Amino acid sequence: MLNVYKVAAKIGSYTSSSRFASRHARTVADLLLARAPKNLTPDQQKALDLVQKRAAAVDLIRRERHAAVAPRVRAQRQELINAWSALHASLSALASIPPDVGNQAVDASEVLSRLFPNGLDFVSGDAAALWSDTQLLFARMEEDELEPRIRMLVIPALLDAVRAARGRLGAVLGIDGDTKPIAGRTLAEVNALFAYAVANYARSLAINLDLDDEPAVRAFLGALQPLDTLRVDTRPGSKPSPDVEPEEGDFEEEDGADPIVAGPLNDPTLPQDPEVNPFYHPPTEA
Repeated sequence: MLNVYKVAAKIGSYTSSSRFASRHARTVADLLLARAPKNLTPDQQKALDLVQKRAAAVDLIRRERHAAVAPRVRAQRQELINAWSALHASLSALASIPPDVGNQAVDASEVLSRLFPNGLDFVSGDAAALWSDTQLLFARMEEDELEPRIRMLVIPALLDAVRAARGRLGAVLGIDGDTKPIAGRTLAEVNALFAYAVANYARSLAINLDLDDEPAVRAFLGALQPLDTLRVDTRPGSKPSPDVEPEEGDFEEEDGADPIVAGPLNDPTLPQDPEVNPFYHPPTEA
């Protein structure tokens, strides 16, 4: 026989303000879909559909945050390194030509000493450092009027390749001046809306649940059991899942305060009644 008090506490934890790491939103949504009772009412199905919609919104923001930015930066950094290395190698080759073969060695050696006093040490830094050092080298070329001399010594395409690679690295770093679209909502906001949708779905299942109907209660608990292992914490009541850690940006925080379950909590259109709005918790008396 089920313990009514424990079941009631469990129901309260599911219908209250659980929070989830954004990377788990899709998993939570898919597990809830897989565990959903076969006889959902239209309102319950609508609530479950909203969970799927909110999870998709979380995924979209996560893709925007992580969409191949790092691989693109690495690729463009390497392209610029290769371009500088090719130019340096060509000038070094000319600098090694014996005087009796040609007079390019003296000029190439002087350009190398002015442009690359420390060789290619500068290419070992990260992409931001490489961009900064590249800007310094181009400034040096302009101040010392080295570009015409370089173009006379080596194939002009070598310097053009450096310039083109610099532009592409600047583009992926966001230094090209192009305005990037800004998402309408932050990750914390869409993640909070997802959590609210999950709580709303749980409440839709809890409506009219008869605690004396053991099969119905077990079906309810089974449908929402995935929340036990994937929520970061719950307020108030249930214990957090100890192995789940949120990522940066998953929740909004205020100075010295607990992370906020954003959005629905402060929505003035929702009733300030914990029986209706699971994200509302009355202020604690001092």
